[in-house]
Amino acid sequence: DEAVLKEIDEHCRKNRIERFEIPQRVALLEDVWTPDTGLLTDAFKLKRKAIESKYQSNIDELYA
Repeated sequence: DEAVLKEIDEHCRKNRIERFEIPQRVALLEDVWTPDTGLLTDAFKLKRKAIESKYQSNIDELYA
């Protein structure tokens, strides 16, 4: 996770992304998001409520 976060940070800084827009924490998941898993629509758009419900414990850990 740390290597990915470092890479994101470097990319954002190089592209002059505002500091408040740069992610401070990330969670890498092994799950594949497809319409069959219920996390994407048939047009491959995010189903935000479904994602939030499924990963609420991960989200809580990131912001603890």
